[in-house]
Amino acid sequence: MKKRFLIVSLAILSFLFILYIIKYSYSPKGYLLDFPIFYEITKSPVEKEFEVVFDKTDYDSIIFPRLSYNEISVYLNDVLIYENGYKYSSLWNKAFYVVFDKNLLKEKNKLKIKLKGLYDIGIHKKIFLTDRMTAIKKVYFLNFLNENIYLISLGAAIVLGVILLIISGYNNLKYFKYIGLSSLFAGIYIFDIISRLYNGGFLLAFILRKIFLISFFISSILILIGIEYYFFNRIKSKIMVYFTLISIFLVLLSPNFYYLKLFTNYLNLIAMANLMIVTYWIFKSKNIYLLFPVTFLTITSIHSILILLLKLNEPLIFGYGVLAATLGFGFSLVLEYKYVVEKNKILIDKALIDPLTGAYNRNVFENNKFKGYFAIIDIDDLKKINDKFGHSKGDEILKNFVDIAKNNLRNTDYIIRLGGDEFAIITDSENIKKIIERIRKIYNEKTGFDFSYGISSFNEKNYYELADKNLYNMKHSNKKMTS
Repeated sequence: MKKRFLIVSLAILSFLFILYIIKYSYSPKGYLLDFPIFYEITKSPVEKEFEVVFDKTDYDSIIFPRLSYNEISVYLNDVLIYENGYKYSSLWNKAFYVVFDKNLLKEKNKLKIKLKGLYDIGIHKKIFLTDRMTAIKKVYFLNFLNENIYLISLGAAIVLGVILLIISGYNNLKYFKYIGLSSLFAGIYIFDIISRLYNGGFLLAFILRKIFLISFFISSILILIGIEYYFFNRIKSKIMVYFTLISIFLVLLSPNFYYLKLFTNYLNLIAMANLMIVTYWIFKSKNIYLLFPVTFLTITSIHSILILLLKLNEPLIFGYGVLAATLGFGFSLVLEYKYVVEKNKILIDKALIDPLTGAYNRNVFENNKFKGYFAIIDIDDLKKINDKFGHSKGDEILKNFVDIAKNNLRNTDYIIRLGGDEFAIITDSENIKKIIERIRKIYNEKTGFDFSYGISSFNEKNYYELADKNLYNMKHSNKKMTS
């Protein structure tokens, strides 16, 4: 329990550390411009214009750390110096800078910004003037922390999803399938967070927005189902499945961007509840590998949902949660798959290996198509050995034979116990008789006993009967020689 609380505490501290780094990255370095900090959801497309006056400066660049908008125009002393976006673009998460000609500057300067928003609009962080090199470094750092991380998370989520689906296809592991699908839908949702200059026309942009948001709900419920199959082999939180389906239905019914934004801000609480239940199950379990990434994902989800719900001017770090969850699940499920493979190997070995001698048993014939030569070997007088010296001596004789055979066969050859005192050797070596005679000689020298054998080729349809017949002939011949 202490270890689990320690891991949860570490996840919280990691969240606070990343949050501090990102908030620090927004710290302005230069001349602050007195633009208002605000954010609002609009019922219809809106255009807002803001204007500030500043004194002449040596700076030549303007940094826009974070805005919510679809189109922007920037004017310096009534001269257009920057224009970007489109009515259906998505640029809210991208930092950028504008370099202007210093010859445009006067003693008093007017900077005007025109913002157009389809369903929301805002200035989230202070806009400021600085020099070009500082602007390049600042914007690069901001975009790496607040946008590029989503590209990394997107790639990681899709790769993990595909791998888990492939594994589930081969091994019929339900929880791999559900978690893999959850990862893929998380990747689809991340598309909504990445800046895009073009989303098509109104209808396509509206459909894409719904697809991205629905993907978040689907991802959250699939990871819950996957975790419950992992721990309980059944769905325990059926009520959350119904709530999630209702959320998806409401998103589909949203008549416009305004209500879509409004609905999802509140419906995100359902997705948050799904992730919190996942965290609860993992916290109760002994799987410490999953506890950190899932706790971190849940914290970043709660943080992001609260920001959207309360319209706070804070950076979103949900991408870090997806990345942590992807890496954590990837690592944990690889370990789990390794365990399953090893467990299956043990079961297969138990099914194929004779427990007394360590040779293969008859089951090996079921899944293999052999080529080359087949030899049946019969340990002479094993019954007499058991009667005279006891079954422990007979078992020792059988083990000795298998050990000697293994030491004189190649890794690609087979030594199989057919039952009792009867064995088979399978090899594609043309020198099979020479190999068996060598084994026979060593076996005789070590134990003082002998065996008989019969050889045939797999090219013969009745190879088994032919080898058995040759064995019988050798036994009969040996008996004549000893009588």
